[in-house]
Amino acid sequence: MKRTIIALAVLGTVTAGHAQQTVTGTKPAATVEMNAKGQELRAEEMAKQLGLSAEQTTKVAEVLANYDKNMAQLNSVTMNETDRAGRAASLRNSRDKSLQGVLTAEQFEKLTAMRKETKAATMQRRDNVKAAPATE
Repeated sequence: MKRTIIALAVLGTVTAGHAQQTVTGTKPAATVEMNAKGQELRAEEMAKQLGLSAEQTTKVAEVLANYDKNMAQLNSVTMNETDRAGRAASLRNSRDKSLQGVLTAEQFEKLTAMRKETKAATMQRRDNVKAAPATE
């Protein structure tokens, strides 16, 4: 009986703590600056990997900045995860359409392949972590 009461108390505490978690979305100025630097670095890295012209690099940086701004706005709003995921997917699709307008077909194809490789590597690392024996 005592164990049941303790288990219920722990469960109630965990549930209450989880229910209070909300997404505030306000980012400190340092984070905004880091995002701007990140956009520049991403655009530069894409320029190297995809062989972008200076004009393409500038346009790609604008597309990425717009995407990051929209994602920050999305993250500043409290909503359920299903709606958030749907809106995020819509923003990604919009970003990709904009990138298709800037990149050549070959460059966009190479970008898509690079993303698939990155995703596969991430999934592999995740699987390796799950498969690793737990240490005590």
